[in-house]
Amino acid sequence: MLKPQRKITRNEIKRDPLLDTLEKIESGFENNKKIVTNAGLLIIAFVVGTYIYYNNSKQNDLESNSAIGIAMIAYSNADYENAKFQFETVVSNFNGTNGSNIAHYFLGKIAFKNNSYDDAKTYLNNYINSASDPVIACGAIKLLHSISSQGGNHAESLDILKKGNKFNLGSSSKLELQLLEAYTYIKLNDFTNARENIDDILQFKKIPSSVKQKADELNGMM
Repeated sequence: MLKPQRKITRNEIKRDPLLDTLEKIESGFENNKKIVTNAGLLIIAFVVGTYIYYNNSKQNDLESNSAIGIAMIAYSNADYENAKFQFETVVSNFNGTNGSNIAHYFLGKIAFKNNSYDDAKTYLNNYINSASDPVIACGAIKLLHSISSQGGNHAESLDILKKGNKFNLGSSSKLELQLLEAYTYIKLNDFTNARENIDDILQFKKIPSSVKQKADELNGMM
């Protein structure tokens, strides 16, 4: 006679190592499903946000460069009032872009032409703080040096020239700033440092004739 089959209890099923492991994994997944889902949504939101930011920034740069082009046409035609308005618009509408930074430089040049030296210093220093073009940076440093020299602030002029050290200047720009440094030392009656600068300039290989002429003139001032 067949014996009745013994019923397997739930407790016995739980004690099965494989089933126990599967049950724990399933339970863990259910418990963490919300966290995993939220993390996934956060990653998606980050990627989408980065994409939108990048495209907006790119569009901003394109628009600011276009606006700078319009301002530069006015500037090249010596229409400085119109150019000033256009550059101010770039600074106002596209703050933080490369175009806005360049606008600060040209606003500084216009202010310098108008003898508005305090405004010129503000604009030019704003440019130098975020400058990316070493050639334009050299121009800004020369203008700031001129303002300080005209005001008799020769010690300040030397500090301004040192700002050129943070830029990867070309040889011609370096020579120009070195000439100004020698000139400033002469104004401070520091002829030793002035001569050192002039000697360094004259030892430069393939020195441009205009630079050599200026160095000789500075030598004659001592």
